Amino acid sequence: MKIINYRGEKLIWKLILYFFFAIYSFLGWVLETVFASIVHGNFINRGFLFGLFTPIYGSGGILIISYFNRSPFSIDDQSLLLIMNLIVSISLVTLLEFVTGFALERIFHTKWWDYRRPLKILRFS
Repeated sequence: MKIINYRGEKLIWKLILYFFFAIYSFLGWVLETVFASIVHGNFINRGFLFGLFTPIYGSGGILIISYFNRSPFSIDDQSLLLIMNLIVSISLVTLLEFVTGFALERIFHTKWWDYRRPLKILRFS
């Protein structure tokens, strides 16, 4: 006897995605806040929303989870499969960041991030 019907499975999948969105958004906020605080020498809150979230990390996490759930690659060589999935994942989040940055710049008329300046931490590379 099947306990969860199709609608129930979709609901559970949506709840799991919301959970992962919250986790990845929080972990992204922690990562960025710790990095910026170390670089600047004092506490820097890198979130632009109220609370401890950076939604682009949550969106990127959901994008990658959704991709892996429907991955078109079925290669016997596990190392090649890993490389292909890594390339696709990097491409997806790069596209997400570009589209998000473009939209935020058009909506708010300001740059939310800019990679033209080199990072101070990479001055030896």
